[in-house]
Amino acid sequence: MMEHGIHLVFTGHQHLQDIAQYRVHSDAGVDSLIDISTGSAVGYPNPWRMIRTNTDFTRWDVSTGYISSIPSIANLRQECYKRSSTNIVDGLVWHINEYWPTIESYRSVLPTLGVPAMLLPNTPQEAGELIMEYLGDSLRDVFMIHLTGNENDNPRGQVLIADIDAAVKQLCIQRMKGSGDDASLDATVGLIHTLLMAYLKPILTSMLTDTNQEVSSLSSRTNDLDVVLNIPGAK
Repeated sequence: MMEHGIHLVFTGHQHLQDIAQYRVHSDAGVDSLIDISTGSAVGYPNPWRMIRTNTDFTRWDVSTGYISSIPSIANLRQECYKRSSTNIVDGLVWHINEYWPTIESYRSVLPTLGVPAMLLPNTPQEAGELIMEYLGDSLRDVFMIHLTGNENDNPRGQVLIADIDAAVKQLCIQRMKGSGDDASLDATVGLIHTLLMAYLKPILTSMLTDTNQEVSSLSSRTNDLDVVLNIPGAK
């Protein structure tokens, strides 16, 4: 895209307020591609964008506004918060059911990692109930903060990873009770906890800090809500 003079794209679908910048450093200087993703006006936090540009399209002034009410729903944002929260929980349950055969296939692999097969719940319903009991509120908050944008400025986001880390450990302890003496239990829980957080922490960090944890060139944080973007001129 950059090679053909495209430096700015507008996207949706993910329902979140986000502006991400991909930078490439070369002998010719710094080139970049910026993606502006805009949330749904009918989904929390009900955002819309105003974008002003100059005549040669090299300066883009992006600002965010919010719809707080409509004639039929006076407390629109509160209602949409409730709906979005419910959708996140429903989506989690749907994914567990959809991918349960894959999850179940790990049962034979776990012992090779030194992890008892009893770690896995026996049914998708049991898995969903366990996750919601130990992680439900925290996972909901992660997604709601991520939808809103400028995640790194949210004080709740700064403690959520630690909260989830502690909850994952408690979930592991609950699943492994009765699997051996205290010493072997501690070792097993420690291993499982480490494996799970090695997978979860980069995802959570990406969602809560507005940075990419896998590709360093994508880690250039940009204000997601109100920002002036300078775009290279057309080639």
